Amino acid sequence: MKKLIRIGQISYINCLVFNYPLDLLLKGDSRLVNEIKNYKKLQELGYELETIQGVPSELNSLLNENKLDIAPISSFEFLRHNNLETERYKLIPKASISSIGKVKSVIFFSNTAIEELKTINISNESASSVGLLKILLKEKYGHDLSKLEFHKFSGYGDELENKLLIGDKALEKIQKDDYKYALDLGEEWYQFTDTLPMVFGLWAHRLEDNSAELVSDLVHELKDYALKNLLEDIIIEAYRKTGISKKVLYDYYNELNFDFSEKHEKALKKYEAYLLENDIIKQAQNI
Repeated sequence: MKKLIRIGQISYINCLVFNYPLDLLLKGDSRLVNEIKNYKKLQELGYELETIQGVPSELNSLLNENKLDIAPISSFEFLRHNNLETERYKLIPKASISSIGKVKSVIFFSNTAIEELKTINISNESASSVGLLKILLKEKYGHDLSKLEFHKFSGYGDELENKLLIGDKALEKIQKDDYKYALDLGEEWYQFTDTLPMVFGLWAHRLEDNSAELVSDLVHELKDYALKNLLEDIIIEAYRKTGISKKVLYDYYNELNFDFSEKHEKALKKYEAYLLENDIIKQAQNI
């Protein structure tokens, strides 16, 4: 009897480094079937892999509800449960979705100077980015968060005076340059923290059996294989999905970071400290 492992996939192009090789593998692409050793081991043990796509907030909920076994989740989601409960999620070591400087796909757009804002429009797709924006508004731009109004929106929010966009929508919008201010939150955090990475997402699982280590190793195998052998194909696929120029996409992938080093851990702890200091985790239901 086959044992199913449900893997979440963030539907943004920044996760194609993980998604693209996994999709090829599950379609039986001979290159990956022959190269990805941990997939063979999982098959030999009777495991079958299934993928489920969604935006970060959707995968957060699915993993929390045990409707996924492994997924990239927002660092905010991990920290929220880490502070409210114990051992809700187990982390896959040395894997993240991070930026070291510009991220290009987490952007706060505004036609009003940041210091003068009264109302903030936030994407309903990512808690990590919203938490980060709140930290920067308070700590860098001097806002009293209790005096700001935060409103969720979906889609592109083209009618809005200001908005936080993430993922493909942000990367597409930044090319148009039609807002007076466009804050790259990865770069803002990097400058504010004296060159720390921003950890937007972490790979987490809820597996209890002997598949956990194999699936963890599989994530690293897929990432390493993709960066070494499939980057050109991934850029073409990202172009097909978004229409963004291949030069912009090439620069984008070269600036993304998928590691989780001691410096990433330090950055995550600093992010957590600011979230706690400003009661942002307690107010998670309002994000």
